[in-house]
Amino acid sequence: MYTYLFDFVGLFIFTPIKYRRMNAYSSYIVLGLIISVLLCCKDPDAALRKELDANIFKMDMMERQLASAQTAKAGDLVHIVFMDLRDDISESDYAKFVEEVNQLQGIPSVRSFSVGDRKDLKDPRQIGEYEIVMSMAFDDEAAYQSYQVHPKHVALKKVLDSFLASAPAVYDYIKK
Repeated sequence: MYTYLFDFVGLFIFTPIKYRRMNAYSSYIVLGLIISVLLCCKDPDAALRKELDANIFKMDMMERQLASAQTAKAGDLVHIVFMDLRDDISESDYAKFVEEVNQLQGIPSVRSFSVGDRKDLKDPRQIGEYEIVMSMAFDDEAAYQSYQVHPKHVALKKVLDSFLASAPAVYDYIKK
């Protein structure tokens, strides 16, 4: 539909006035009407395009998760972070929190990455005050230090303050 309209507009614009069957004022009125119709038309596929972009983003995140699904190997530095969320956090805020945390997978020095909710198995030794745990592995301490100063990690630390009830607890070890 739009193709024919654009062809007509192009023909209309580039055909000299003396060859048209209307006077100059009528030509300008028709041209104005055509332009207003074009400006008023909404993209019928805008919602589909937006949904497609969201799904592509989700697929990229899943691909990164699969790529980083390799487990830590002997000698890797494993960094575990325990986080206590605020009690008043909504489901949408929680989803945003998880999305923000998952962006750490895009940091090149992170070899493996996982994040999850605490599961209460009624073990009295369980650390109960933390709802979320995040684990990642690095090839060595230099890779860990580059992660610490990476812009995504620095930005995330600022954003996380609004979600957390207290400072995160960390535990680091070398995999045997």
